[in-house]
Amino acid sequence: MIDKKEICSKYLKRVGRPICYVDSNAKEIEFYGVIEPTWRRNKTLFDDVKTKMGRIQNNYYMYIGPCEIDICKLPESTMLFCDGDKYEFLKKDKLCIGNAVQFYFGVLRKIEEDEYGYFE
Repeated sequence: MIDKKEICSKYLKRVGRPICYVDSNAKEIEFYGVIEPTWRRNKTLFDDVKTKMGRIQNNYYMYIGPCEIDICKLPESTMLFCDGDKYEFLKKDKLCIGNAVQFYFGVLRKIEEDEYGYFE
């Protein structure tokens, strides 16, 4: 089997967006990954959320990240930040070929805050 983690990391830097999180030592870690809304997939079984306007929105996203950032070892309270939005992990997993991790993936929920910083 061919190890493709270098290829995956290269393409994540090319097509991904900058994502960061703060580790337990208050150090900001930045890397490139992909965050994509799940509404494009027809087999998502997540709950929708009503907005103040009465519309239904889907706050769930798929995450694909590099093999260098092991999201499975991150604490449950870890928040990801991307393009001014805040996300939390609902599910974390990895794709391996043989014993080598190629990339990490997961399901994120977007954290909505009002103008005072309170969660809705």
